[in-house]
Amino acid sequence: MVFILGPLFATVFFLVLARDAAPVGVAICWSLALSCAGVAGWTALALPLGRTRLRSAIFVLAMTALALFFALGIPGVKAGVTSAQAVAMTGVVYYSAGLVLLGRRWTWQVLIAGVLPLVATLAVAALPLTSRFLHDIYADELSLTPAETGVSGIWRLVAAVKLLWPSLGAILFIAAGWGIMRYFHFIRPRSITAGTMAAFGVVVALVMTAATTLHSPEAAADRLKQAAVRGTDPPPYFGISPEWTCVVPTVPPDELTEKGGTLRAGDPYVSFGVAGGQVLLWNPAAAKPLRVAADQVRLTPRPSGSQAQSHSRPSRANTCKRS
Repeated sequence: MVFILGPLFATVFFLVLARDAAPVGVAICWSLALSCAGVAGWTALALPLGRTRLRSAIFVLAMTALALFFALGIPGVKAGVTSAQAVAMTGVVYYSAGLVLLGRRWTWQVLIAGVLPLVATLAVAALPLTSRFLHDIYADELSLTPAETGVSGIWRLVAAVKLLWPSLGAILFIAAGWGIMRYFHFIRPRSITAGTMAAFGVVVALVMTAATTLHSPEAAADRLKQAAVRGTDPPPYFGISPEWTCVVPTVPPDELTEKGGTLRAGDPYVSFGVAGGQVLLWNPAAAKPLRVAADQVRLTPRPSGSQAQSHSRPSRANTCKRS
């Protein structure tokens, strides 16, 4: 069944890829899909599934038709699977088959390969240093302090899982590949060469996934800076939810306690909230935070439909309402 269903899954995958591929890619994908279907059919005829070759042929033709309908759909009745769904299903099949084959002889191998990395990921994610890692980088990109970007423990855990799960996926990917290659005897038991290559693959995968993940806070900070200039909604980042706010001074302008720039009354600002008795605003003109004493201003929501004012192009439509 593995030798039959595996090629049929591959057939579905290549048929889905063929829909969005270039002409050359369509020809390649269809050739690979037909080859996989042929492997499944030949295997079904070679195995005594239906006791006779005729029943085996009927079985494999029915399974191939189901694979075609599943991948391409039926016009006017059902749409086929998307590329994202096909990739997700392929990944699930790959991981499941690889980890099961890795521990086909001893149950503890399956537990080590599949359960232990998940438990280790959650345990490391719960550590104080790990749980604040991405938030601290995000705060540093915006010149904020960790106290000014404090979030609940749930959001810190989610951010830590975001930090660690690509590395976990890379480790499980290599472990699943090891199980599949061992099953087909491409790797000899206790092979030093294979072990060295697997270790090298794990190191490379960890470095690549770590570099990609560590780019996340920098990218989020850049999107917030662009939103502050363009007047679009600022993106949240794992519990940190900046929003547009109108800041109305309640004291004369010369008595305002400001740090990081001068508050422009009537301009909307991206606000991070209040921390340490100060209102945290983003000053797009200076590209750094603007801190104003909270007891000297009043915060009101930005009027709906208005855009942030460009400090180089004033516009009446972009100002906050004065009281």
